[in-house]
Amino acid sequence: VLKDVPDDATAVGVPAKVVRIKGEKVRRSE
Repeated sequence: VLKDVPDDATAVGVPAKVVRIKGEKVRRSE
């Protein structure tokens, strides 16, 4: 189940994280 993910974004993993927006990789510091 995805939540609050933009239509042009790709989310992967559990919990899902937005890793791609419009084909660009999004870096998230944890």
